[in-house]
Amino acid sequence: DKTMNQLFLFPAAAQRDPAVDAWLTECPGNLGEIARRWFAVMRDCGDDVRELLHDDQPTACMGEAAFACVDSFSFHANVGFFRGAKLDDPAQLLQGTGKFMRHAKLRPGEDLNASALVQLIEAVYRDMQARVGLPRVSAASCDLGSRFVPQCGVDWTWDAPVLGPLRVQPVS
Repeated sequence: DKTMNQLFLFPAAAQRDPAVDAWLTECPGNLGEIARRWFAVMRDCGDDVRELLHDDQPTACMGEAAFACVDSFSFHANVGFFRGAKLDDPAQLLQGTGKFMRHAKLRPGEDLNASALVQLIEAVYRDMQARVGLPRVSAASCDLGSRFVPQCGVDWTWDAPVLGPLRVQPVS
């Protein structure tokens, strides 16, 4: 499937983005602690991890290719996976019904299989490393006004706000 090989790229991703640090610092309480802990795991995946805020969510990239993100809501935090639908999830941590995106919903005080979540983060990172040489679509070229953009390989129906319409245009 050609769309399964496309990447969601963020050319502005940096080795350490001050906006991400500010978001993580300003995220309060237990939910902030959860988001900080899991974003640190993403950062530790490799020397090629880059980051940025996308849709006000700290987003981890393998180079320019997004692989995971965190977010905080009123009563839970999410660890999102841009290729989560393809992940092997024997602990059944992942939620979502979109074609590509999945997330783990984390609540303070609830039991969590932390080693399984670490394995998911590492697996999606390794998967993104394997995909880097394949056809790509720039994040700035996706029509995020629709619920799903097959050219981007991202399902925006999960807890993520929708931006205005942009054009779909493959990146060579």
